[in-house]
Amino acid sequence: MAVRRAVSSGLLTYLRWLRLCRLILLVRKRVARQASAKLRSINLGPGGRMLRNSLLRVALTQWGGVSALLLALVPFPVQAPEPLVRGLDHIPVVVRDLDRAEADFRALGFVLKPGRLHGDGIRNGHVKFPDGTEIELITATTANDELASEYLARMKSGEGPVYFGLYAPDREAVAKRLTEAGTPAQDESGSFTFPATSALHPLFLGQRNKTSTDKPEYFAHRNGATRLSALWVRDSPELRQALTALGVALTPTGSCGPPGVAAEIRASLPEGDLYLVRPGSASVIAARVEVRGLSALKAVLDEAKVQTKIDKRCGREAVWVAPAVAHGIWLGFAEAEGTAPTEAASHPR
Repeated sequence: MAVRRAVSSGLLTYLRWLRLCRLILLVRKRVARQASAKLRSINLGPGGRMLRNSLLRVALTQWGGVSALLLALVPFPVQAPEPLVRGLDHIPVVVRDLDRAEADFRALGFVLKPGRLHGDGIRNGHVKFPDGTEIELITATTANDELASEYLARMKSGEGPVYFGLYAPDREAVAKRLTEAGTPAQDESGSFTFPATSALHPLFLGQRNKTSTDKPEYFAHRNGATRLSALWVRDSPELRQALTALGVALTPTGSCGPPGVAAEIRASLPEGDLYLVRPGSASVIAARVEVRGLSALKAVLDEAKVQTKIDKRCGREAVWVAPAVAHGIWLGFAEAEGTAPTEAASHPR
């Protein structure tokens, strides 16, 4: 949908530019006809035809210069370059009991791809989508390294995401842009991460983890989920600066988000949205998953007796599941824009 909107916008801009150029040329032709008719009506005496043609050439030359100047002042429409951040990557949701969390997400209609026990004591499971976006359920048992320590610290206060990933496939361009912006980043397991002392620490820029083990059955979610399409994250001047440096447009937005959460800034990405929320305790507040149809989703949630909240503040109906059910994060479901309602791995950090 984002690509279709970009193409339509570019075509409309080009047609407007072309129409303006044609208007200038039509005015030039009309002026030429009127000047010719006016000169023919004047009796210039002997040799008048030659004089008339000379005067007409002078008039056309003068108008030609004016029209050429006008055409030069009309800039040819050039599409803004695509941002280096293309969309979302994934979110690791820290949970205390991985087996229970996986059971709860299955009750929400998701298929879980089994994870594994990592060397640092981290265990995980994956909710995978065909485009490479993902919700990762993750836990830690011992503080064997910095990452496991952060997860354990999060588990002491509750559950939910600690980090959020954005999809930035052009690694060289991203590295160059971050360096130019004076934003220190480190290359870690194929992703750009930020020091613990940085306000950007919750952010990582990844490549999406598509592997040969992502079997089609892992994408066959009963709730009709197709991709991770939006995140609501904690705002900061540093985050805005980094996004702007990476070519992401930031625009004010109306009240949009789960109940009790109001985003102020929207970062529109070609393959998703990032909403910036007033600073609070959590680095990631909410996530939205697109589904094929809300009717099928609601049937699954009703079967599991999951309480939901309906919200339409983002321009389309969304079904929200509270953090108490989704293990520390507001989890929303919405149909893709333009969709008609229907009835019916290695760790990057």
